[in-house]
This record gives sequence, structure tokens and C-alpha cells, in this order.
Amino acid sequence: MVWPLNSSEGSATVSSASAGQVAIFAYFPGVTGSVADDGYQGWIKLEEFQWGAGLGISRWRDDGADEEQEDEEVDENDFSRKGECTDPSISEITITKWPGPESAKLLFNMCGKKSYDKISIRFVRKAVGSSTYVPYMGYDAYNTLLSGFSVSAPRRYQEESKLPGESLSLNFVALDFITFNKQGVPTESMRYHTGTNTSTFRSGPNLEIAEVVKKQEFKEKQEEIKSEQPTEETANGV
Repeated sequence: MVWPLNSSEGSATVSSASAGQVAIFAYFPGVTGSVADDGYQGWIKLEEFQWGAGLGISRWRDDGADEEQEDEEVDENDFSRKGECTDPSISEITITKWPGPESAKLLFNMCGKKSYDKISIRFVRKAVGSSTYVPYMGYDAYNTLLSGFSVSAPRRYQEESKLPGESLSLNFVALDFITFNKQGVPTESMRYHTGTNTSTFRSGPNLEIAEVVKKQEFKEKQEEIKSEQPTEETANGV
């Protein structure tokens, strides 16, 4: 990822990555974290972030089963895809953090099955000569439940006098991935809705909808044949 980490255009020149210049912040509605930086007061500082998506793709090949086509010339310039793709597989978000003033409330909300309308996660960094964090990419998770909360305190934490780590899993209904320019203004976003399997791409200064891909409409199910056919008893006049 190059933009805008190593950009030298304009006045908001960004330096190369260095300790203390980059961070990951998360905002949970109703939960107060320990971040005190401008623009992110009360957010939670994260140490790690994991998330991914994938497609199940089947490959097709001509195994020569059709003898009538064995003598046909093979078109090696035919790159059409004849396999099938499943719906996207969207993983939960896993975040890791140190214990903080927000830990008890997060655990309480998980055990109480309390959902968050919108959780915001921002990857931020500081420009040269600036003390203010500016986002370069981020995620917004909608209608999110914490599906996991675990604490890890291996031996190395004791040896290095470090705090134990907390790992949280976020299960959401919809997710936005957002990119920002050098000034921290959003430029593009992609939303995936797990309930409708709909992908929405937005672009421009106001993040206007540029393209939407909806799940393929399936044919209506036929009435159950079993319920229409006479049973053995009615067929025999019983």
C-alpha cells in the first residue's frame, strides 16, 4: 500500500512509516477508550487487525468426454471462464488490544448480546511536522455483535513485563471499506451487505454510488411434488 504513505504531492507530505507515527483506532458507541489524540478522543487503540474475504471458484476443463469434439481445433485464445463462483465468504473482524478502561464494558456488552449500530476503525498516521493523525483507510461495521472476547497472557508477557492481550471478534451485518486522500477526506468506499449479498462501490467527493452488484436472483421454488401427488392410500381408494 503506497498511497498516501509515501506521497510527496501538495503540502501534506507524508513521511515513511515510523514508530509512533502510525496507529489503529476503533470507535465503539457507548464505550470510552483511552485515546486522547485530536479527532479521536475516547477511541480505543488497537494493536492488531485481521479481516479477509474470498470466493469459492470451481475450475472447468475439457476432459474429452465428448468424442464428437475430439477432432475439433482447440482455441488457445479462448479465455472465457466456464467454472462457477460461490457468494463471497466474508470473515469476522478480529482485533487485538491491551486491557484498558473500556475492557469491562466491552465484555459486558458481549455477554448482554448488545449490538453496536456502527463501529468505526481507522488506520491513521501523522504527516511531517504535524501532531495530528490523518486516516488513510478504514472500516465501518454495521449492526455488530462481539462474538468473542479472549485474554492471552503467555510467559513472554511476564518476562517482558507486558500487559496481557485482549482479542475481540466482530460479527457484522454490513461492512464498509474506505480509502482517504492525503488530507483525510474519503475518496472511495466499498460496502458488502451479508444479508442481501450486495456489493456497493462509491466514489467521488460525496461518495456517490458508482456501481452495485446484487446477488443473482434465483428462480422461485416449485411446489412440492409430493404434496400434489396422491398418496398410496388415496390411489387405492382407501
